[in-house]
Amino acid sequence: MLYTNRNYPHPVLGIQDDYKNSVISVKLNIEAKFEFFEIRPIFYLKNDNIQNLIDIESAKYITQVYCRGTMYRDVIASPKTINDPILISSKKLNGPVVLDFFIVANKAVANFASNDFSPVFGTTNFRIAESDIIGYAGQATFHANKTYNELVGISSLINVTCSGKSKKPLNIDYSGDRISIILCKEDFDNYRLLKSNPQYWNLILSAIVLPALVEILHFIETEESDEFEGKYWYDYLFKLKEKHSNEKVIVIAQNIIDNPLTKTLEFEANEYDAI
Repeated sequence: MLYTNRNYPHPVLGIQDDYKNSVISVKLNIEAKFEFFEIRPIFYLKNDNIQNLIDIESAKYITQVYCRGTMYRDVIASPKTINDPILISSKKLNGPVVLDFFIVANKAVANFASNDFSPVFGTTNFRIAESDIIGYAGQATFHANKTYNELVGISSLINVTCSGKSKKPLNIDYSGDRISIILCKEDFDNYRLLKSNPQYWNLILSAIVLPALVEILHFIETEESDEFEGKYWYDYLFKLKEKHSNEKVIVIAQNIIDNPLTKTLEFEANEYDAI
């Protein structure tokens, strides 16, 4: 949706020339992690009057996410310039993802004025209704496609499934479009429980995905793996391994999933220290 060509009953920072010197912008960082995308918008605002509305909780920062490929839409509100990272399952996104960034009124404001209004508004006071847009920091787009030249989430290569059997060791199945890490019933139940809490994702990566990746990277060196050439996971990992041919397999595997062992140990050490 285009916001810059709409008419508003009050000045909107960031649209046309409603303000003289005020500024609103966003610095955006997007990373593909294990089974989710991490979106970090950092807002920058230079306007004392709007900042005051935020300080008294009469306004808030908004990030709107829309993916046409899956019809996924969400609106994330924050009272802070630097909000918590937005985590979205990679299963919910496919193709172009559009992000819009706003400042929106949290409640009605009877008489809003700014000494930085453009001359056409002068010293006029405006009534701002709840949910009205009062600042627009623009739009950004990223592609959630899992291709060689874009961010690749590990979930595009690997999924975790259950064998349905009891007390069996982890196994790997290469026959599907994605590699399957197969857990026994007890391990899979615990995996699903931990997966629901983001603070345990690095533990899952360290305990389940990392050893499997090491085995997979060794496997693609064998003649037995040739039958899987052409599968997305094989081609991606084969090219990645060729690109980093001077690195040890264990190092390549850790880099693919952003070194989760360090984060796991840091988390556990902090938990231990807090006891």
